[in-house]
Amino acid sequence: MTVMQLLNWGGGSSLKRWVMNQILWYVVPFNRPHAIKVTAVSEDGVHLKLPLIRKNSNHLKTLHACALATACEYATGLHLIRFLDTKKYRSILVEIRMEYLKQGRSDGYINFSAERNTIDDITNLLQSESAVIRTFETGVVNKKGDLLCKGFITWQIKKWSAVKSASS
Repeated sequence: MTVMQLLNWGGGSSLKRWVMNQILWYVVPFNRPHAIKVTAVSEDGVHLKLPLIRKNSNHLKTLHACALATACEYATGLHLIRFLDTKKYRSILVEIRMEYLKQGRSDGYINFSAERNTIDDITNLLQSESAVIRTFETGVVNKKGDLLCKGFITWQIKKWSAVKSASS
């Protein structure tokens, strides 16, 4: 099962989401300590929860800036690979730019979606280009819905056939 299939499969029941999160934490071990959970997968996008736990906290016991940035990267990356075949295309992070607006004194929530035509534009460009660079904006809100931060996450999507390894 590919990650694309896993995300589309895991959108159903809570048991499937639990299994999906366990697999994602195994596939992306860096995110395991953050305990970022995919809470829903729908046509509208991916929905994540960033818990306010010790490993995600700063010295003020609020959500750490790096945990917020990681959650924004994770949300945009998961949504991208839901629609881009990872056997054909490689997605790699190019840049993260964050605007922090409010302290995260509770769990953070991310609801990210990119317009389907944006994804279609990327795949259409990849028919003639070897790589496409796109920036996606997302935000993290608290339980009350207050915006904690905005993330501007830039990805390079490239055909695997155009990827040059260190030995090439």
